[in-house]
Amino acid sequence: MYVCMCVCMYVCMYVCV
Repeated sequence: MYVCMCVCMYVCMYVCV
């Protein structure tokens, strides 16, 4: 099962684990 979330620092990107 993959869980995706948006990680925003300088830019916004989706991280899926």
